[in-house]
Amino acid sequence: MKNSSLSLTFCCLISQSKGNGMNGSLKIIDRKKHLFKLSQGEYIAPEKVESVYSDSKLVLQILVEGNPDQNYIVALVVPEPENLKSWLETKGYKDSNDVTQLLSNKEMRKNFLLELRKIGSLKDLNSLEQARNLAFLTEPFSVENDLMSPTLKVRRGQARKHYENLILSLYEEGPLL
Repeated sequence: MKNSSLSLTFCCLISQSKGNGMNGSLKIIDRKKHLFKLSQGEYIAPEKVESVYSDSKLVLQILVEGNPDQNYIVALVVPEPENLKSWLETKGYKDSNDVTQLLSNKEMRKNFLLELRKIGSLKDLNSLEQARNLAFLTEPFSVENDLMSPTLKVRRGQARKHYENLILSLYEEGPLL
């Protein structure tokens, strides 16, 4: 065998780990087709960001989206109802019974985003991987509404189309942080 190098093509984004005790090993961080590029040329792996933000007890489901014309990402969050209610009370939102109205409150969304960004910082997300605006969804992603596959993975294409106007409105509003 003259050429001993092996060339492989992957459908996944692979990152060489520099820390966390992995000693330069490779790890798969997202599927190539899910990556999106921001206006400054940075590629974002949304499943990585979603995985980090899902560690929050306040998040039931989350979808992170980006636009190549923008320099930041946005998040669509289905909050975990019981933990959200407790969190709202600790933040001074006394009338947490009317959660639907509170979910559209800009100041409350900003406080929630700060919570997510704290988790992102602890898990080493860089500033471009941190969401800068978010909206709350009242209906979870499910197989019934065709936003989730039978294997319980979010169907990004359908979700992007379904929430296109909401995502655009988040970019029109601008970053909360």
